[in-house]
Amino acid sequence: MEDEKLTVFNEQREAIGTASRECVHRDGLWHETFHCWLVYEEDGVVYIGFQQRCMEKKDYPGLYDISVAGHLLADETVEHGVREMEEELGLKVHFKELVKVGVIPEELNSKEMTDREWCHVYLYPKKADLSQFRFQKEEVSGFFWANGEHVAALWKGQNHSIQLVGAVVDEKTNQVVSCRREAGKEAFVQHSERYFAELLAGIQAIFSV
Repeated sequence: MEDEKLTVFNEQREAIGTASRECVHRDGLWHETFHCWLVYEEDGVVYIGFQQRCMEKKDYPGLYDISVAGHLLADETVEHGVREMEEELGLKVHFKELVKVGVIPEELNSKEMTDREWCHVYLYPKKADLSQFRFQKEEVSGFFWANGEHVAALWKGQNHSIQLVGAVVDEKTNQVVSCRREAGKEAFVQHSERYFAELLAGIQAIFSV
């Protein structure tokens, strides 16, 4: 995986070459990713889906993050990103079913790497049946829904924690089972204020809330 070739960009989003995934993260080079957030509206409430990252992940293990995300390889277009839906969650989706939010620059720094991404952000505005999910065990340990207004309040510091309702894989039976959790902001990957502002604006636009 670290040898995968990615297109490298400058800060103006102009392609300037290719590099391995390992080099891209080691040297903090700009590259492209596909992000898709599962969202739905029910009884006037909008819900946002978060995947829980596998505990064995090198970066941000066990934290709640984007519903589905992945790197776009050098020979791929953004349409290829939809493959991540099936790979990570077992959810078969056509690209035309997605709603575009935009391309958002994002920079995340950790001890392991400097991650600079041009994020192609999309929404999948349908309620998905979690019992049918098949989690990619190397990537995902669970999936949870949260009230969108509560998520926004958490990021603004107006709430200390929020309720999550979702599903995880039972280690004994290997079956997807329902569960509830409470999580504070520190339990989520810390995306930028700009990223979440544009994401929430995109969600509000399609649900008119």
